[in-house]
Amino acid sequence: MKIYTCNGKRREWFKRVDWLRVLIVFIITFILFFSFFHFIIGGAGMLDRAISTSLLMSYLIAIGYMVSDSIENRVNVYIEKDNKFYVLCPHSFGIEYDSGIISIKDFKKIIKDKNNIEDIFNNLEKYQGIDLIEIKEIKKVKMFSKFFKVRAKVISNEWYGKGGIFTTDTYLLKKKERTKTFCIPKDYPNHLELYNDLKGTKNL
Repeated sequence: MKIYTCNGKRREWFKRVDWLRVLIVFIITFILFFSFFHFIIGGAGMLDRAISTSLLMSYLIAIGYMVSDSIENRVNVYIEKDNKFYVLCPHSFGIEYDSGIISIKDFKKIIKDKNNIEDIFNNLEKYQGIDLIEIKEIKKVKMFSKFFKVRAKVISNEWYGKGGIFTTDTYLLKKKERTKTFCIPKDYPNHLELYNDLKGTKNL
């Protein structure tokens, strides 16, 4: 079994961010928001408000991409086991950092022990909040400047809450088939080995 986790050696956060992508996202979202607020809602008399609102919205979205580059994409654990690839990750209910059943801090404590990783495959129900994803078919693998992306058909064993939005106290496992994209930064140890193995695999 090969286990790929993000390097414990922490680089400065600004070196992890793909600034070109953040800049492109910022420009595109600003143009879209400005067009909406100025031409559709505001008109000529609302130019200043359209600019300030568009800048604010674009900043928030850009910050989200920066957080994703510097933190979120480094949480997943990639595993090669019996010639198949798997992904372990904390289940999240939204795009916010640490918005899941289990905190990222607790998740990292669990996966730090290789014995726990082995046990997750056999007793996933014991590890509430940790999703186990099996990669079934690689659709596309593409390298970028600071990371590579993998688009794949997967079978995910993931947790969901039973009950209302504010009354959930029971979580159950559910199996889903879907297409999912993974972003793997280059500061994962042996990332080129993982890239080549995934790129050379079509059906698992």
